[in-house]
Amino acid sequence: MLINTTITTIKAQGAALIVVIIIFSSCGSIRNYNGLKKINLIVNYPIVIMNDGVHDTVSFFNLKDTVWIFYYDSKVLYRLSETRNPETDKKIVGTEKWFIYREKAKHGFLFNSISDSSRGLKLIVDSFLISRAYASTNFDFPSDSLFVKAQNKEEKFVEKYYIKEHTENYPDSIYYYFTNELKNIDYTFSRKLDSLKNMKLYKVRLLYNKSFSHSYKAMIPKREFLFEIREDIIVNSKEIINFFERVKSQIKE
Repeated sequence: MLINTTITTIKAQGAALIVVIIIFSSCGSIRNYNGLKKINLIVNYPIVIMNDGVHDTVSFFNLKDTVWIFYYDSKVLYRLSETRNPETDKKIVGTEKWFIYREKAKHGFLFNSISDSSRGLKLIVDSFLISRAYASTNFDFPSDSLFVKAQNKEEKFVEKYYIKEHTENYPDSIYYYFTNELKNIDYTFSRKLDSLKNMKLYKVRLLYNKSFSHSYKAMIPKREFLFEIREDIIVNSKEIINFFERVKSQIKE
């Protein structure tokens, strides 16, 4: 198996939105601001829209998502994206959540905002990150893939693989992007590939050709999934550190 996919159907204004979401695992580390580190986890995935009618047609739009991940004194803080209106794709201001836990702990705490003064909602770390923060799948080379080509670009290295026998939920090809610039970052898409290449796998693209879907009895257009990690500056480091310090007593686990 290459990836796990969750397919959700949402009814909106007479159309069924078929959402294919790929989820994967996480860790973390980066530039240091008084002991505080941050990375951005960037995701782009297509929302496939099945338009009801006499002659069903299919279209899609790309849904972009960014999760902020902070690291401070053996603690991890996720700033999740705002909730989106499924009909307009617009983010709803003030709906972003914050989830904090101590590294290797079983439980963490969910807060409604960075200024939330409550004790938060206690949740199981693994379960929460799988359901809300793209955790669970790694990007190791698929066993049924065929290497196509490699290309060097300065400090970066790209490999392309073709999937020999794929289903409609599997990509036709995959691009792996490696770099020497981010080797000091603990976050990983695949520890196996980081070690094998002695570089950091920092971006993965999964490409799907136009094909007929037996599940939905329609042609699905060409589309692409993107997963990437980037270094980022911290503009509100004092506020973030204050939050870490305020809740540290309740996340001793």
